[in-house]
Amino acid sequence: MLLDDAVALVPIIPGRRALLGLVGAPAAGKSTLARRLVTGVNERVGADTAAYVPMDGFHLSNAQLDRLGRRDRKGAPDTFDVDGYVHLLRRLRAERERPLYAPDFDRRLDELWYVDTPSELRENRLLRRHVRGGRTESEARDFIAASERPNAHRIELSRAHCTRIVVPSPPSALDD
Repeated sequence: MLLDDAVALVPIIPGRRALLGLVGAPAAGKSTLARRLVTGVNERVGADTAAYVPMDGFHLSNAQLDRLGRRDRKGAPDTFDVDGYVHLLRRLRAERERPLYAPDFDRRLDELWYVDTPSELRENRLLRRHVRGGRTESEARDFIAASERPNAHRIELSRAHCTRIVVPSPPSALDD
C-alpha cells in the first residue's frame, strides 16, 4: 500500500519532480522506510526514478558542534544545516534539466509522511546505535534522555502537519 502510494506520486510529465518527506522521531525507521520505497519505486517504474535525500548529510561537523557548544545535543534541530537542506529541496523542486547531487524541512513538499514507531522500540534502537558508536550503555541512556527524547517530542509536534501517518507493521520489520 505505501509503495503503491509512493509510485502514484511519480510525475507523468517529463522533467517534473515530486518530493515525499518522511518525518518521525529519532530511530522511528525513516531511513529504512525511505530506502525501501526508493528501491520499490525504481523496480516498478525504472532505474533512477526515485532517490533518497537524507538530512543526515547536513549534520554540522563535530568540530563545529564543539565550537558552538552543542555536541552533547547532536541531532537537535540546531545541530543541522537546515538552511542548506531546504536549499537542496528547493533546487530539487526547481531544476529540471540536469541531475543534482547531495550529501549522504520544508512543509511545502508534495507529501509529508510521519513515521510513528512506539517510543520503547525507538529508544531500544537508539541505545544499540549509540553503544555501537562507542558510548557506554550509561552514556547512551543519558544522551537519549538529554537529547534524543526531547528531539522526539519536538518532532512529534509536527505530526498534525503531515499528510499521512505511517505505522510500521510489524515494528520489527524496520528494526535495525
